[in-house]
Amino acid sequence: MADVIKVTLVNRVPNSVTVSTGVSGGGTWGTISGTITDQSDLVTYVTSERPNYPVVSPDGTSFIIVAGNDGTLAAIPPTSTAPSITTLPTISGTLNVGETLTATAGTTSGVPTPTRVLQWQRSDNGTTGWADISGATGTTYLLAFNDEDKYIRVAQTEENILGTATANSVSTTQIQPSTGLLLDQYTGAAAAYSLRKLSLIYSGDAIIVRRASDNATQSIGFLSNGELDTSSLESFCAGTDGFVTTWYDQSGNGVDAAQTIAGAQPKIVSSGSTILDNSKPCVQFDGIANSIVTSSNFIAITDLSLFVLRKFNFLQPRPQDIISQGATASSQGFKYGMSGGAQDQLVIYYSSSYAATDGTTTINQELHSLITTSSTTTLNINAAGQALSVSSGRQIGNNNDPLTIGKRDSGGGFFNGNIQELVIYTADKSTDESGIEININDFYNIY
Repeated sequence: MADVIKVTLVNRVPNSVTVSTGVSGGGTWGTISGTITDQSDLVTYVTSERPNYPVVSPDGTSFIIVAGNDGTLAAIPPTSTAPSITTLPTISGTLNVGETLTATAGTTSGVPTPTRVLQWQRSDNGTTGWADISGATGTTYLLAFNDEDKYIRVAQTEENILGTATANSVSTTQIQPSTGLLLDQYTGAAAAYSLRKLSLIYSGDAIIVRRASDNATQSIGFLSNGELDTSSLESFCAGTDGFVTTWYDQSGNGVDAAQTIAGAQPKIVSSGSTILDNSKPCVQFDGIANSIVTSSNFIAITDLSLFVLRKFNFLQPRPQDIISQGATASSQGFKYGMSGGAQDQLVIYYSSSYAATDGTTTINQELHSLITTSSTTTLNINAAGQALSVSSGRQIGNNNDPLTIGKRDSGGGFFNGNIQELVIYTADKSTDESGIEININDFYNIY
């Protein structure tokens, strides 16, 4: 049976606490049970300054009986002390959206060993109005879009049965926009396909690949530097061809594109080697059968900004449609590709109307930046503006059909060439156009 010790609480009513060491003979410390005879006085006892009452266990070991922060009683060594934080917590890391900050706790003392809680906080000015960031209680914090132009600090709280201590880190300077990755700098993409990582917060893979030797499939992701994991890709496709069965959307909208028919899947590995344009992986469409289609309908488009890094492998006097939405043989819906009447002309169709460029199509690797609204259409190729003949009265993307990459939705017009990146905004991104072009070219270095 556990030993029972009665402790007199001087100048208190009620004046007795019954405690059990829980261990015959004592000698250990920790939480114990306790009772104060009147519950209303228990509240008074716990919320007032906590007195300590030394007691001795049956074997002579000293203890102190205290009321804890939650009203329970505990037996602790007489040398116990409340928590103290003697140095401030600190924050390290790059102060840009999409980067991860790390908190290092300040030096702490206290017996029993305090329990630590870290809470990341945000402020508009770095001085006042600090508010807890929901769920941000770990040692690391990923800076999100709503942290841009704000200030961040971390609050460290240490608690044991004798009390609590809190210390705040020094505020960061103002959080800056994301650097490096396209979708972190230029948010709001409706769909984004690439063989590089486009956002730090995207945690998925780039593609699923089928190898020709046995039709097995495998997801291929990114390396830590954002490049496609071509080592895993070539190991999986050793000595054989590899074909893209799924190209994942990195925008966060889940508009993944896929092709289940083996003969229609574009190629990414040839005889065990990754297909490259300018030393970077690319997806190769054969101009005969290859295309991939989104798994769900795309939203209706009124304004459209399209950025596509592509290379024609052959110029032919018939349509080569890079991307389309609901486009049929009669040119309904939206499609973007080469004209059927001239091998040096690019055509953008909206419903049954179109805009066209003249004398601009080559077999070189090119970045096309197409921005079209209900009233204007512009096209940059390698950041150089191209003249357009624009028809009037058109409607852009007048349906909710899936997107097709590599051909017209219905009919001919297969794309003969390579694609490395395709990013779509259903908004006018004219003000961001130059920055997006610079971001893409900085990575691919094509002009």
